[in-house]
Amino acid sequence: MSKNFFDFFPPPKFLEMPFVALSVSDTSLRFIELRSHEGSFVVGDYSQHVIPSGALDAGYIHKPEQIIEALKSIKKEYGLRFVKVTLPEEKAFVFRTQIPVVEPDEMRSSVEFTIEENAPVSVADVEFDFVVIPTPEDATHIDVAVHVVPKKVIETYMSLFTEAGLTVIAFELESQAIARAVTDKDDKDSYLILNLEKNKTGFYITNAGAISFTSTMVITAETLPELTEEISKIYWRAHGEKNSIKINRILLCGEGAGKEGLKEHIWNSLGIPVEVVNVWKNVFVLDKYVPDISYKDSLGFASVVGLSLPQTSQKIL
Repeated sequence: MSKNFFDFFPPPKFLEMPFVALSVSDTSLRFIELRSHEGSFVVGDYSQHVIPSGALDAGYIHKPEQIIEALKSIKKEYGLRFVKVTLPEEKAFVFRTQIPVVEPDEMRSSVEFTIEENAPVSVADVEFDFVVIPTPEDATHIDVAVHVVPKKVIETYMSLFTEAGLTVIAFELESQAIARAVTDKDDKDSYLILNLEKNKTGFYITNAGAISFTSTMVITAETLPELTEEISKIYWRAHGEKNSIKINRILLCGEGAGKEGLKEHIWNSLGIPVEVVNVWKNVFVLDKYVPDISYKDSLGFASVVGLSLPQTSQKIL
């Protein structure tokens, strides 16, 4: 069970809106549109645009006018109107905690009470989302993964799209969107996802599809010793904590995930199973439909593919 992350319209109206999923990173702007077709999905418009160096760094917007100009350009070229947008991990607080067993309509209040003891923020100054992590039926508590973002961050990002003439219908953390794309809906296992971008890597732990840990480091697929060292630290820390998470596999996505020999290097160095993801696994079956995005390029679209999928999505055959 999950609370929808920062939806700005009631569900019936929201579900009728044609939208594209869009991400803004330090180096590029990506969007994709999934269109319904004969009971399945096909890829509609999609694009990647380079963002001028220094316009955005680690979630901090230094040159908003350059980002707005890029957004205006794609809006005009593709006729965009409604967008769902990813928010950067660097501006969020993500943690796993427990709440008492309560009725579904009381969960949000219970989660709210845990925020200030787990993040250096005031509840009045943030928006939050949570995902329930499955527990045994006789459990005396409920495990939840909580995602917290300062309201000022949301307002700042919202202003970019408003200035560009685009309507944001929802925000979601990039990590959670990626987890939805690269793990099966009913998969209860835990994974360490590496989102390998051009100038940094996001390390995300997901359990039963819920992101419960994120860290972003200035490490890339080109700096393999540092990358494997950080993987090892996170992997063994997760296994050694009191409420340990047994990571089953490392999942690689992002534009650097297709680097030749990367998967083999991680396996040989750490002995941990590694997989380069299929971002379409919950969208369509490649035997029946092949999009015109190459496999290597698709790895950089993991976040916007996941953002395009409904939270209750199942694989469409």
